[in-house]
Amino acid sequence: MSVQEDGMQKRRIEVEPWSTEWAARYAEARVALERVWPEARAWHHIGSTAVQGLSAKPTIDILVVLPRGIDVEARHPRMAELSYDCRGECLDAPQPGMPGRFYFVLRDGSVHRVHVHVVHEGHFEIELLLGVRDYLRGNADARARYGALKTSLARANRYDNFGYMRGKDAAVRELVEAARDWQRTLNAAIAGEEAS
Repeated sequence: MSVQEDGMQKRRIEVEPWSTEWAARYAEARVALERVWPEARAWHHIGSTAVQGLSAKPTIDILVVLPRGIDVEARHPRMAELSYDCRGECLDAPQPGMPGRFYFVLRDGSVHRVHVHVVHEGHFEIELLLGVRDYLRGNADARARYGALKTSLARANRYDNFGYMRGKDAAVRELVEAARDWQRTLNAAIAGEEAS
């Protein structure tokens, strides 16, 4: 769903309860994408749709990790053949992207169906994105709080994606720190077990 404003179509922000369909949609999208990125070293379902029990916008986020040296922009025509908008690094966007992370969007009208994030091995966001996902998978309280915040923000910012994203900023920063602390604790526990 969308509305028109100044001739531009604005997408409606909708947060839904977690759905088993999201894992199937990830798998389906990945099959098509593997033809474009056959040399990918890793594929990850990331974002809120990858966290069982977490309410989310029903947009599937996929992280593709490539070996260094692969020219991502040379694959834009192949992504376009799959109907993905090739957005590049989005460094000049109102909600800026990250250097070295290339962004692709599959839409159905104004509705975003799939976001693909392509990075090379060693990119700093890999650990961050996987860490937050795994922390939320393992922490029911954090998952419930984050889901409730997103639901509230979606209601308050029905057609304002940037307002919705800005509203999550502080919570996401807290999640990143909590995920880092959680990972350090896990690593220390593993190191302790290996030492004994």
